[in-house]
Amino acid sequence: MVDSEIDLYQLSSSHKGPTKLLVGGLHGRKATHTAPILEELINTSEKRTCTGVSIIVPSLVKNSKYLHVISQDYYQTREGMRLITLIENYRPSFYLELHAYRKSSYPGLTDPQRERKVGVPPFIDIEEGILLGSIAPILMSRFGENDLCITIEVPSWKSEKVKDEILEILKLLLCFHKLLYLFCSRSVLVHCYNHLQDRPHLCKGLFRYLLSNLCRSIFLLEI
Repeated sequence: MVDSEIDLYQLSSSHKGPTKLLVGGLHGRKATHTAPILEELINTSEKRTCTGVSIIVPSLVKNSKYLHVISQDYYQTREGMRLITLIENYRPSFYLELHAYRKSSYPGLTDPQRERKVGVPPFIDIEEGILLGSIAPILMSRFGENDLCITIEVPSWKSEKVKDEILEILKLLLCFHKLLYLFCSRSVLVHCYNHLQDRPHLCKGLFRYLLSNLCRSIFLLEI
């Protein structure tokens, strides 16, 4: 059973598809910046999702001692155990964590040497300080090799300013992530990219990131 103290929302589609899990407010007081974004996603999605089922938890914890999710100790906390329970219960094939970071943390999060220093790949800056990267390696073992797991870091000092851009990213991911699996054909991927061409530059950056990390073994697409 998932802890009854958290708010959990389920968006369902009439079209068969994968289960998606989106979680915000994973530690400390980060929910202040991330929960409003996921709550607005729920409201603007009108209880629908493009395919399958989307499980959204705007705030895993509202206020707690800060422990980094790349630390094993985090998964011994109440919120860490909640997270594991959610993943085990729903077994999502698409998983997203929404975090927030301070301006002073930017250099460390995007450091090209981050993987060598802390064992986690660096984030990329899509636009306006919105960072995109992987989840904690500790958590990766709970997912299959074809599951898509992403972390988005929100710049906390301007979370309101970038909210619309992040909502656009989340909506695109909910609809298109299945097209970006390794078994996708070139024609499907090109079709997906063409659909994004009239979107803001950040959406092209998002597609480029997913394509380069998930599909480089199939073909090289010049964007």
